[in-house]
Amino acid sequence: MQDDRATYGTAKRHGFQPLLLATPKTLSFAPGARDAKARPDDAPRRRSDSHVRLRVVDVAPSKLAGNVEWLEAQDLLDELCEDQLTLTMKLACLERTTLDLSRGRAGAGAPPSGARPHAAPAAAALRSLEARVRDLGDVRDALAVLHLAAVSRNVQPAFLPDAPLAEYLRGAYAWLFAVVRALEHLALGLCAKEPDWATYRWRIEEAKNFHFDELEGEIAASLGALASLDRGVDVVVTQLAAAVELVLEDARALEARLDERFAVAEASRATSE
Repeated sequence: MQDDRATYGTAKRHGFQPLLLATPKTLSFAPGARDAKARPDDAPRRRSDSHVRLRVVDVAPSKLAGNVEWLEAQDLLDELCEDQLTLTMKLACLERTTLDLSRGRAGAGAPPSGARPHAAPAAAALRSLEARVRDLGDVRDALAVLHLAAVSRNVQPAFLPDAPLAEYLRGAYAWLFAVVRALEHLALGLCAKEPDWATYRWRIEEAKNFHFDELEGEIAASLGALASLDRGVDVVVTQLAAAVELVLEDARALEARLDERFAVAEASRATSE
């Protein structure tokens, strides 16, 4: 065994070859200096040579800014799509709760007996609750139309994070989520025959702070400016403007109906107080 080690040695034991590195004497950083053994540029390239080169591509700053704006608008649209899906699911649960209440089957959080509200004021309040749910469905459907109108890339400048339309939509979804929560608590109170009208009214008033209806003028002005930039985008901008107007109209109608009292029930409650 010792003879074998002496014969082959430790250097040849693994069959490795030393890595040849260029010494400082063979390197020159002077301008125009080349290695004497370097291959000239006009010589044919060998297959073992590397042909990878880096190129600097001149990109206009306006194009880079346009790409960044498109990404920001797309991120906002993705966020609004998630809000739309969440609103649809919450509204579906509220519709089911209202349906169970009208059929006399108590949902979660209600008394086990599931008594149907037989009193006339409670029945009137239930009809008002169903009407509010339908109003919320109208706003949800109008927002779905707006999402379809926002598919074109030409209208995405209207959905930049600092655009008035983007600010309005973010606030509108927060407003609608708060309204749905208020109606859910009211539905459970009606099912338990103990509706808290004061808390419901407070929740509705607090939720209205997220409905930025004062931005309607700025939204119309921004869409008009977008349509005037290029005649090729006036059609899609017109479609978007029509969808936005539908959302604004349904949102105004919803806020007006939320300000109304709940039929006979809340009116009788206010009279007794």
